[in-house]
Amino acid sequence: MSNPGIYADLVKVPSDLIKKDYPETQQIEITENLSGYPISIVGTVSRKTDGSITTSVNPKLNLDSRFKNAKISVTGDNSKFGKGEVTFENLAPGLKAVLTVSVEKQQITFSHKSGALSSKLTFSNSKIKPKTKKYNNNNNNNYNNTQSNILSQADTSKLVQSEFQYKKDNLALTAILRSNKKILTSAVFGFSNFALGLQANVNGEKQELEGLEATFLYKREGLLLAVSPKNKGQSLVFSAYDRVNAKLAIAADLAVDLQSPEKNPQFTIGSQYYVDSKSFIKAKVNGQGRIGLGYTVPVNNNTKLSVAFNINGKDLSAEGKHNFGFNLVLNF
Repeated sequence: MSNPGIYADLVKVPSDLIKKDYPETQQIEITENLSGYPISIVGTVSRKTDGSITTSVNPKLNLDSRFKNAKISVTGDNSKFGKGEVTFENLAPGLKAVLTVSVEKQQITFSHKSGALSSKLTFSNSKIKPKTKKYNNNNNNNYNNTQSNILSQADTSKLVQSEFQYKKDNLALTAILRSNKKILTSAVFGFSNFALGLQANVNGEKQELEGLEATFLYKREGLLLAVSPKNKGQSLVFSAYDRVNAKLAIAADLAVDLQSPEKNPQFTIGSQYYVDSKSFIKAKVNGQGRIGLGYTVPVNNNTKLSVAFNINGKDLSAEGKHNFGFNLVLNF
């Protein structure tokens, strides 16, 4: 086996077949590549299942070898202040580094005090909550009856994250350091057609191990089998992928709760049929009776369309909470 890849990618192939290209929202994504410049701008408009609309703008910049071929990406949308990411694909031989800073708007508050009343208007995730409170005028420590004060405050949540990936021969290491003092580390060792991966999630502030899992993998051309003890051994996940032939691939995952053996295992089975080299049809079903149907097709050289239906197989009536989604990608 060549380098087995980082831990997060060990079962990526079956996971992508089961989860990817099943859009749940109605989304249009437009990418504009500026001719003659290493800059592209991605704009997205998405309508979620609850009817809310999300818009985002994501300019991207590719730097040359003088800057270690770095990639800079900045994203802003109508629900967050934004997210910035700098990626160094080859900071040193075998070493990739990613620095991410995200700032999320939590709450903006406007307060006004006049006479015996205090009014507060709170905006939190686009929701408005007016509040009015009476004050005791005889208590000068709580309120000055002769003054009117206006307070405006914006609360934000900021997270800074540094990720390092190192690959060499049959070894892959990952370390993710976050500003909230949580650390995620992993190591993957490959040998012939086998790989062993270990991942630990440590809370540095509490100095405790919050998560521990492993993955044992067998892989050869067109076939992948994996078993993963997760949640400190409390659950067991099996993953499988088989490229049956040039036109058909199948994948499945099965999760067993070892703490509650009386619970039914959770499973998903999916398939992908290749119409041609760029078009494919997908179908899946899970243990809850949810059925997914998807179709991806390139409309032309600059346009790709993915559509999907999420069907409640246990209730095929109009009240069955079915869902239709699409993702239209345009490149200019």
